[in-house]
Amino acid sequence: MRLTDEVLALHSGILKVFMLEERDGKLLVMEEAAKPGNGKLAYEIDESLRSGALTPLLILGAATEFNKNSSILKLVGFLYANGGVFFVHICEDRLLAICTDASRFHEAMQTLNGALPSLIRELAPHLRSAGYVKSAEGAEEITRTYVARASKASQVSVDEVTLNQTRRMWEIHGSHRSAALTRSRKFQLQLDAETGAVIGFTSTPRPSLAPLFAGIGVVVGTLLFLIWLISSLTRG
Repeated sequence: MRLTDEVLALHSGILKVFMLEERDGKLLVMEEAAKPGNGKLAYEIDESLRSGALTPLLILGAATEFNKNSSILKLVGFLYANGGVFFVHICEDRLLAICTDASRFHEAMQTLNGALPSLIRELAPHLRSAGYVKSAEGAEEITRTYVARASKASQVSVDEVTLNQTRRMWEIHGSHRSAALTRSRKFQLQLDAETGAVIGFTSTPRPSLAPLFAGIGVVVGTLLFLIWLISSLTRG
């Protein structure tokens, strides 16, 4: 059951619903639901969100009045162009943007005021996986633990941690070694930002010992030949 679908079905005047998440100072679209022919306003909101501008929210200004830690649900709405927009926080860093038809704005507001609190209480605990990774530090900690276990490494160094916003995953680059005297090996790991699951891990191959053994064989063979040669010359 998706919250955006449930909110969209609350009133015929609701045209489109976005679930947004604040990440690194930006609002990203995490989920959306829309009715056919959802209107110009929904399109403008959609474009603003995807470009990172979110002009309606900037115009609103009143969004700063949200108390994210409050147990009271605050619904802030305004008429914009040919439609209406409501914003409401559903947890610490997630909110809903709800686009409505202008002529049904007040009806939709009354419906949302009556239905949203219980709906959010029911679904909000399931909006985020317990494994959600919000920070680079958290991604690095998971990476160190995973690489140490998967590669039996005694030393793990993380060089770079980046968040791929499009694919919603952390990309981590680093190196590891199994012992102090062994050569380090590069690795790359992908971590799902939503679940904290490792979705990709590659490491440079372990150096082959064949060239070393071959070199030792050549040296030993050369020494044996020299010993035989010296011994032969001495006997002669």
